[in-house]
Amino acid sequence: MQPLTTEPDFTYYKNLHRMLFEELYDWAGQVRTINMSKLRTAFCPAMEIETTANKVFARLKANRYLSALPRVELISELADLYDSINYLHPFREGNGRVQRLYFRQLARWIGRSINFAEVDGDRMMIATIHASAGVMDDLRQVFDKILE
Repeated sequence: MQPLTTEPDFTYYKNLHRMLFEELYDWAGQVRTINMSKLRTAFCPAMEIETTANKVFARLKANRYLSALPRVELISELADLYDSINYLHPFREGNGRVQRLYFRQLARWIGRSINFAEVDGDRMMIATIHASAGVMDDLRQVFDKILE
């Protein structure tokens, strides 16, 4: 994938989904209209996705897309952002793949790299479940490991 030529905002996020899934789904890149949950974790209600996403991505932009943060703060902010976007779960399918791609692109945008292959999928899932319950330590540890 090419480096970003536009800001990594919510429009960009939706465009990533469209690019990845337009051959599979007519609704690729469109925010879901149904409520969803997984493993007893309720995701953002469909009616609140756009409003919540605008807040999440406005905070990211206000933080200059995390570009000026020292490593320890960057790891914490990446974990928090990952948890926030995971809660959004804006699409009916393909959320995890788009989320990982977005984070790799965001890291490139700020001159870093993230390698999700460095972490076991089960560990990542457990870390995101803990984060959704407010326990961020595991997810921070994951980002410490995968941020190069």
